[in-house]
Amino acid sequence: MMKLSDALDLLALGALWGGSFLFMRVAAPVLGPIWLIELRVLLAGLALLLVFGRKLDWAAIRPKFPALILLGIINSAIPFTLFAFATVYLPAGFTSILNATVPLFGTIVAAVWIKEKMTVRGGGGFRQGLGGQAHELAP
Repeated sequence: MMKLSDALDLLALGALWGGSFLFMRVAAPVLGPIWLIELRVLLAGLALLLVFGRKLDWAAIRPKFPALILLGIINSAIPFTLFAFATVYLPAGFTSILNATVPLFGTIVAAVWIKEKMTVRGGGGFRQGLGGQAHELAP
């Protein structure tokens, strides 16, 4: 059984996560998708730098910096930019649902690109994620 504090933490996390899509829906038409994501990634980077800046081993990071920049572009800048463009035309709820499908697309990429074998359990999870769980919520 989930503790009340855990449920409240989960609720707060869901509100923050979903709120970011609402914020993008409001801000993207005003600021423009590119500027919005520039600001979002810049603020996130500065926040991480404030939290972890002193703990980082800069000498170890320096040679890997180009690869880290490429990883940041692929994993953050491009997807966030595409979401910002999408929020100009789509409702915030729809874009948050699209974001929730990221693990499903990651499964497809892993199967095609790195030839990861799909287990029976993994395939069942994929199908359930693709089809939703509405049947489980019914009384």
